[in-house]
Amino acid sequence: MAKRPSHSANPRSKQPDRSGRRAGPATGQRWSYVVAAWVVIFGAFLVVAYFVLPDELPAILQRLLGLVCAGLAATVFAVATREQEDELVHRLRRGQHLDFGKRLRSARKQRRTINLPIIGQTHMRVIAGVAVFLLVTAWWWTPWAPICVRKISVEDLAVPLGNEIAAAVLVMPDGQAPTLQPPIVPWRTRQMASLIAEDASPYELGMKAIAQGRTDDARDRLSAALKEGKTDALQVHVARAQAEMFACQFGEAVKWYANALKLKPADPGLLGQAAVAWMHAGSFENAEPLVEKAVQTCRAKHTEEDAELAAALHIQAVFLIGRGKEYDKAEVLNKKAQDTWSKTLGEEHSCVAASLNNQAVLYQIRAKYSGVPQLDNWAREIWSKGRKEEQHPLVAGSLSNLAMLDCLLGRYGQARSRNDQALTIRRNTLPPTHPIIALTSTSEAVVMLALGKYKEALPLASEALTTLEKELGPGHTAVAPTLNALATLYTAEARFAKAEPYHLRAIGTAKSALGPEHPYVSVCLNSLGRLYLAQGRLDEAETMAVEALRIAEKTLGEDHPTVAAGLAVRGVALFGKGDPREARPFLEKALQIREDTFGKEHALVAETLGDLAALDDSPRTYTKGISRYRRAIEMDKRLLGDEHPAVARLLVGLARLYVKRGKYADAAPCLKEALEIRRKSLVRFHPFLADTLEAYAEVLRNVKPPNPTQAAALEAQARQVRDKHTEEDRPE
Repeated sequence: MAKRPSHSANPRSKQPDRSGRRAGPATGQRWSYVVAAWVVIFGAFLVVAYFVLPDELPAILQRLLGLVCAGLAATVFAVATREQEDELVHRLRRGQHLDFGKRLRSARKQRRTINLPIIGQTHMRVIAGVAVFLLVTAWWWTPWAPICVRKISVEDLAVPLGNEIAAAVLVMPDGQAPTLQPPIVPWRTRQMASLIAEDASPYELGMKAIAQGRTDDARDRLSAALKEGKTDALQVHVARAQAEMFACQFGEAVKWYANALKLKPADPGLLGQAAVAWMHAGSFENAEPLVEKAVQTCRAKHTEEDAELAAALHIQAVFLIGRGKEYDKAEVLNKKAQDTWSKTLGEEHSCVAASLNNQAVLYQIRAKYSGVPQLDNWAREIWSKGRKEEQHPLVAGSLSNLAMLDCLLGRYGQARSRNDQALTIRRNTLPPTHPIIALTSTSEAVVMLALGKYKEALPLASEALTTLEKELGPGHTAVAPTLNALATLYTAEARFAKAEPYHLRAIGTAKSALGPEHPYVSVCLNSLGRLYLAQGRLDEAETMAVEALRIAEKTLGEDHPTVAAGLAVRGVALFGKGDPREARPFLEKALQIREDTFGKEHALVAETLGDLAALDDSPRTYTKGISRYRRAIEMDKRLLGDEHPAVARLLVGLARLYVKRGKYADAAPCLKEALEIRRKSLVRFHPFLADTLEAYAEVLRNVKPPNPTQAAALEAQARQVRDKHTEEDRPE
């Protein structure tokens, strides 16, 4: 009987291995598939690099692809050169290759190792793989690579710098004076400048120096570019003007803009920048024709929905706000510029933020306080987008403006917090002598003045004035608010002889820089009027108030807080001259405006209530006067604190009303408290302190039982105070 053929006799039949599994395809064959797959992947990558991807890519992407290519090449090498010892073992198990030992020994003889310093014994195959990786990486960096690094092309920096100048931003150093903030190089422009190579042209290097704040270097480079003649002279003149603008040398800037306009007199962008330069230089008269020409030229060239026309309208709005006239027209122009920029440049463009900021400033000037915070917040969100708030100086401007709004509304704690934040940002992002830092110090001094902290406020205002006069010149518009703040502080410190020249300088600067009919002139006149009230120069105080009222009513309307300030000064002056009936209508109107504007709870409302209460000294109105004084005292204590000088002023007024009715026992505690406050809050030679001492002495002589000894001591102290004031209050 024939035997069946054994399965093992057929070499192609698959026999189970010792583990019971059938043997698959040969391991060497499978490994060939793996090698082929990696070769295909590497080839596909090269095909994509050569024929699909662009010829140039940004450096970071090009280098990343180079690393991928080198990694693939090293992987293909490692896979293709892997040792096949595992295949020999597998074949031995299948009963094949009886010469296994010989072949295994041969494979082992082919192995090569090498001892390397630090690394130790290393296989030659590993070294070869690293070499492949490095060779492919080096090849990728050569011009023969399939993808090259895209050459960095930096646009002419004059464009973003010019846009920043044209997008003029207004700030409010004391909450009442709109001031053009000196232009600041945008941080993106500084980033672009860092990409300009050191072997670039003198013009490009000059623009780089402007963006990096190296003004002297910029001047030298641009002068070299002008001499070289390879760059258009117009470009160099504009660049030099921009260099002076960002260095706050506005007088020099207008000269270079004039040179540029001779070469291209009808360029609207250039006209707008030149107009802004003139406004920064304090000459609105020279700016006006340039603004008008820029708007007319844009309207002749473009449609209403054009970004260049929007810039011209924005500058025209800034001009009208700065001149303090036609606020309605300014609001329309600013809104038109804002809408156009939003459509053409996008709602998150910095120009849109500038228009929102200026609209907020316009609302604050016109006492439309409710609309200011939202506009300021929108502007701040745009400016800070893509960058942390604490790194953006324009964000600081918005915070400072809000701080001044808080100060006007009596939110002094919030005002200090925001102003401190603004000052920190500006100190961290700008040079220590930059005028904007000085403007922030002025704002801080104004807040401290409102809080009655005169000793802390004086150094701030004094240092700010020194910086502004040095950096911008003594006649610059930004100097006027600081002069007025410093003058008011000297008045509060009873340095009347020193205060008056600063008041007069503030008025003169405001008139020359802004115009004799500007609303801020009215603010400065009212401040001088209060000085004259403190000195008892009542006729002069009334004269200042009359002129201030005329200007304020003409430019701001009859219900503006600045009008109320003039009414209050005039009413107090008339009362001091013995005309209480004539004084009452002025003070009642002032109270009405202040309550309508600020509400029933405000320090200015308390001040006016005290002024009106002083009029209520007749038997018929006496009770009303007492009630008004008490309401005002309670209000000031809540808003300003128990030891504020304003509280002492009201307590003295209440005591005098009691004395007039013969109620010395009621007057005594009022004067005692007022004396304690004034001793703590006023300088030791303040005449108001002497007034309080004398009033208290009179009460002690008439109270039951009288105390003539203490009264005499108080009168002696009052004489010492007045003598000391005479010694201290002298003209410099």
